[in-house]
Amino acid sequence: MAEKPQMQFEYPELGPRQIRLLQISRNESSDWIICSFDVVSLDNLESAYTAISYCWGDTALTDKVWFDDCRFLGVHKSAANILRNLISDQFKGYIWIDAICINQDVKKPEKGRQVRLMREIYSLAKQVTAWIGPPSTLSSTDSDLALKFTRTLDDAIADLYRVGKPVTYNAIIESPRCEYPSLSWSALVNLLKRPWFQRIWVVQEVVVASQVIIVCGDESVPWNTLARVIMMISGNGFTRLLSSYEDGTDSSLPDGVTNICTTYSIKAIRDSGAPVRLQTNLLDTRNFGATDPRDKLFALLGFVTDGDDTALHPDYRESKTTQVTYTNHTAYLIARDRSLEILHAAGIGFPRSPVNLPSWVADWSCPPTGTTLGAIAKRAKYRAAGNSEVQILEGTKDSDLPELVIKGCFVDKIKMVCLPSPEHVNYTDPSLGNPLRREEFAWFKSTSLVIDSLKPYPTGEKIKDVYWRTLIANVSYTGTPGTPAPQENAQYFDSYWALKYLILTRESQGTVRGATPDMAHGSERWTAAWSPVTKRVLFTTDLGYAGLGPPGLKQGDAVSILYGGTTPFILRSGTAGENSKLRHVVVGECYIHGLMNGEGLDIAPSKPIVLI
Repeated sequence: MAEKPQMQFEYPELGPRQIRLLQISRNESSDWIICSFDVVSLDNLESAYTAISYCWGDTALTDKVWFDDCRFLGVHKSAANILRNLISDQFKGYIWIDAICINQDVKKPEKGRQVRLMREIYSLAKQVTAWIGPPSTLSSTDSDLALKFTRTLDDAIADLYRVGKPVTYNAIIESPRCEYPSLSWSALVNLLKRPWFQRIWVVQEVVVASQVIIVCGDESVPWNTLARVIMMISGNGFTRLLSSYEDGTDSSLPDGVTNICTTYSIKAIRDSGAPVRLQTNLLDTRNFGATDPRDKLFALLGFVTDGDDTALHPDYRESKTTQVTYTNHTAYLIARDRSLEILHAAGIGFPRSPVNLPSWVADWSCPPTGTTLGAIAKRAKYRAAGNSEVQILEGTKDSDLPELVIKGCFVDKIKMVCLPSPEHVNYTDPSLGNPLRREEFAWFKSTSLVIDSLKPYPTGEKIKDVYWRTLIANVSYTGTPGTPAPQENAQYFDSYWALKYLILTRESQGTVRGATPDMAHGSERWTAAWSPVTKRVLFTTDLGYAGLGPPGLKQGDAVSILYGGTTPFILRSGTAGENSKLRHVVVGECYIHGLMNGEGLDIAPSKPIVLI
């Protein structure tokens, strides 16, 4: 075989709704991976196949697969390793793996067409095998141990239900072989850090599949089993069990925790028959990553219920850059849906990548900096623009600086911007010392004075209530949606800062003199209410309101109400366009206490607002 001339494999063109199924074997003399394709139609599918879900990793074509006539195809390392493992396991049958079954040449239209078929490819597969990477045998990252422990946890939780016991933190860690901390928990945490859990394509591959099996080394576990365990732990507030810990120091949750919960929720909504909207899922899946930034949009089209429009079809041609794709899709969705939902992820107030995007277009390639107020608005039932509807007005066309012209009004200006709140301080870590603790308490005192300067407040409320309600965007995560944050949050707020003060002034050898269980409980409840909207800054306005906005806002920025919007938006004066009409840059969404239910529409008349 090696004596024959070697040539690059060329893909024959596929017909409409046709896909390639792959069969693999090994050449015993050369150890080459030998491939053959069968072209089949999704409309007349007779062959069962396994679809592979995996992480591409390095996209360099450093490996090869071979066809019987000595033609070769360059493939990346991860795809070749999966094929070798399947051959070693004596796999027989057809597989579908995107890197090989799809012609990846972006100059050809095939990739975009095949991406539109992926929903059916994964849903029609007899099984989706999630290859999450090579096994690890180090004690704290042992992948076999992590997958075995997942089944142990699932059994332990099922046993608690079976005997009628509540699933509590102590009940879990006191179950057989579930003690915490342990190497088993550490291995599970490290498993959840694997890149596969961060892939945006995983959402579709899991959501539409009938069965997904996670495979790593010699061990495997159903995705549903892992998701059940993660949802139970996360949903009950036991996430400390899934925090990374090295040398006893807690840190943030692995991305796998958040992303599994997101995928599980999307799958549950879709399986219930409820609409799965593209704008909503663009916001919900921001924590995922993609090798090609355009896939942050394209990867959702297969499972949402409003993604079939021709204008949204994946197009990987070089002319359809990330900037062009993001801008065109955003403009189309806002106009089609008459909804500003995705505008909540836009603005220059939070970090963005160097991609030259209009300020009204979200940079989906950047990870989120927290929960959007737009997402919170659904729970809080904000209606900053009252019952008005989105009105897109015709503006000038500028290919270098695309505009969005929308009806709205300017109601106020930013007067003072406070410093951002310090990162959450782990008071149990003795290495931090008092400077960081003092920084957080100094922030509390300074912002208290700023809010106190607003007395009397425009709504007539007590200024202390204005302060704590603004800090948590006045949202309640319990009870009926639309209910303001309950008054007991005032006590939780007091407990939080009282405990911080005691820790700062009375800590001695790990104990805090004067602290009470109620104080600790209240502090935990306040932290839970505050954490979704941290990483924002407090500000005041010329009309005497208090608000919460992105850290990039400045004194003099304008507070606007955009018709159809659920929250106000901060805008900054930009350049003049055609007819000397002033154009504005979107800084970002905001919460303003007292202007969240249409009150701002009575302050100023409406006008066309040009966003760039």
